[in-house]
Amino acid sequence: MLYVFDEYSYDSYHENSDRIFRVTSVMDFNGVGEESSSQPFPMAATLHKEYSEFIENYVRFFNLQKSVFAVAYEEKVFNEKRFFYADTSVFNIFDYQFISGVKGSALSKPFTMVITKSTALKYFGEEDPIGKILKVDNYFEFEITGVIEDVPQQSHFQFDFLASFNSLNHLFSSEKMLKGWIWNPCWTYLLLKDDQSAEKLASKFPEFSEKYLKINENNSYNLYLQPLTDIHLKSHLDYEIQKNDKEEYIQILLVIAILILVIASINFINLATAGAANRAKEIGIKKIVGASKMQLIVQFLVESLIITFISLFIAISLVEFFLPAFSSISGKMVTEDFRFRFETIAGLISLGVITAVISGIYPALFMSSLKPIRLLQGVVRQGTSSTKFRKVLVLVQFSISIMLIIGTIGIFKQLKYLHNADLGFENKQIIILSSEYGNLAWKFEKFKKILLEKSIILNVTGMDYIIGQSHNTHDFIPEGYSEDTYKFFPSLYVRDGFVKTFDIDIVAGTDFIDNEELAGQEALVNEEMVQYLNYENNDSILGKTFRTSQGVTKVVGVISNINVRSLHTKVEPFIINMYTHKPTRINQTRFIAIQVEEEYVDESLKFIESLWTKYEPDRPFEYTFLKDELDKHYKGEGVLADLAGIFTILSILIASLGIWALTAYITENGTREIGIRKA
Repeated sequence: MLYVFDEYSYDSYHENSDRIFRVTSVMDFNGVGEESSSQPFPMAATLHKEYSEFIENYVRFFNLQKSVFAVAYEEKVFNEKRFFYADTSVFNIFDYQFISGVKGSALSKPFTMVITKSTALKYFGEEDPIGKILKVDNYFEFEITGVIEDVPQQSHFQFDFLASFNSLNHLFSSEKMLKGWIWNPCWTYLLLKDDQSAEKLASKFPEFSEKYLKINENNSYNLYLQPLTDIHLKSHLDYEIQKNDKEEYIQILLVIAILILVIASINFINLATAGAANRAKEIGIKKIVGASKMQLIVQFLVESLIITFISLFIAISLVEFFLPAFSSISGKMVTEDFRFRFETIAGLISLGVITAVISGIYPALFMSSLKPIRLLQGVVRQGTSSTKFRKVLVLVQFSISIMLIIGTIGIFKQLKYLHNADLGFENKQIIILSSEYGNLAWKFEKFKKILLEKSIILNVTGMDYIIGQSHNTHDFIPEGYSEDTYKFFPSLYVRDGFVKTFDIDIVAGTDFIDNEELAGQEALVNEEMVQYLNYENNDSILGKTFRTSQGVTKVVGVISNINVRSLHTKVEPFIINMYTHKPTRINQTRFIAIQVEEEYVDESLKFIESLWTKYEPDRPFEYTFLKDELDKHYKGEGVLADLAGIFTILSILIASLGIWALTAYITENGTREIGIRKA
């Protein structure tokens, strides 16, 4: 239950959490589009200008669409993943506690930065970080102007570094990038005024979209406001700032917890009624001396409350003991701050009271209704209906346990399917390196050539996003469409060897041609694209062109449908573009994929690391396996399966106690009846 309470408490620690909303969008371009959690650069300021009567403030977050930054201080260099640019208003909207620095001006100047407490200790130890300089990506220098407490775990958005948003004016070579309405890389949050509602503001969005976002009559761009506290469990949009949990899984765990409480309550009922014979004379005397039925009911309910709260205390002690193991399974720590918050304690007390009343009411009614004379004789006999009721309770217990067993088996089977399903491409023994900064992206061909000289290295390629994990969405004009008929398709930019490395089936045409003169002029599309554009067959699309902002690409091949994100999403029209050698604002080789011999993985890693140090002497060597990256999509299912399995075993143990309770009742009652008859 603590875990469930914790999941539902995300972002509620912000004082104005009920007034903070994230702007989301749904774009549809003739049936293809995206549901985006991020928006264009100018949207926040434009919304604020157009609807200042509704919006008190806004903040944008941006990470250069990079997954890792190299941050250095003197001889210390770390690869950092939680690095973002933010408007200075961030500290007026969100409640982050300052340790040092001035809250109002910490991010007011270009190339200034606020870091968290743990980050300060990591880089500077006990030194005062204020005024110190951190070098980012071995090029840009940022002055530290503030240190804040670590972001609470109950936040959908974790960061270690916040750099000033106005630094971007110096980072980008073109102002158009910060003023355009096509590229949408900014997570945008609005703080509404006290007396305004999100519904009223949202009603203005259609006219806003028509004015700033509508591309043509065939396309739509709808904006929405998403409550801050809904993001963690209810939001699974494209380009989420960080991966969220699924409310459905938390609800399943909540149902399991309630069912276990039901099983435990049934046990209490059976144990209490089984012990009624031992209290027969006590109850009989109280009735003879004038105790009313209501007084007896209150007495038994109070006893139920006492037992429940003693059990609650023991349960809390056990939780504290097993919490590290639970955290290891769930991947998160329920912190002391949360465990001892007023809301948590109040919730547990309320749960205890409800459980005590529900489990205690039947024994109270049963024992208060017994006849005084029979009680003084020590006889507690029950009719057939009472006996049947107990048997029904035990039947309910084991029915619940069986249901949990079946459900858990189903979850494990689903998890096994997710981990082993055919995604349409090879994902085993493939090592992923980040080349988002440094030399590798620009010296890829030399790096690849040396790698392939080693026989245990099978294939090498590059890509702008990790296949199967994510992708970008780019604007295209398919052949035969007018200039203003943009289509936004999921796509990847890749290097030569991509198809071979991932063993992707080409069902028509050919692979990319390894020719510098043709780089950036060729494309592969999937079978879904062929159907979407209404071509008769796969061969019909070969030779057709797609116009882009970077030129014209010609379709040279059709690949089978592959899952370019996860099995949670449907297969969409997809296009793979060959890397262009022309100067571009986007690093199209942000990741390098290396396929190695299965039995030589360790040896391959040693060789790759030795080569890495020659090309990237200032960067720590880090890698991941593609299979591990893809499995992260299903972390929620894995946690659910593990916890469901544990709780199912627990339910069986508790239900078994119910059998013991009923047996104890029957034995106790039968022994007394035999004794009375003999007498």
